Amino acid sequence: MMIASAAAPAEKADESGWEVLGKLLTFLLLIVLSTLYFAVVIRQLWAWFIVPAFHMAPLSLVTAAGIDTLVSVLRPPPESATEKDEDLGDLLKRGLKRVATYPTICLLTGWAIHLFA
Repeated sequence: MMIASAAAPAEKADESGWEVLGKLLTFLLLIVLSTLYFAVVIRQLWAWFIVPAFHMAPLSLVTAAGIDTLVSVLRPPPESATEKDEDLGDLLKRGLKRVATYPTICLLTGWAIHLFA
């Protein structure tokens, strides 16, 4: 009986480790996907407004991702990134919500303005 109960906490620790690894991989995937999504939005907004107004070349996806990375470095981190009492799951949910809503609102707003330009 003692051996079985000693093994149970080790299994629980393994599950916890796998859970943390899964959240970390989800976080890394979210970074890549959000960078790509922001790059698509930047590229489209550039094509709608900058190319015709200033006769500049369209952006490639890689260049748009570079611009997104540069802007991310220059702006301050969001408020939630400094809070220490949230767990990783809550931060992932908040980050996913921000990544899904902010660029979509920007793209829809740009589309509406582009219709009247």
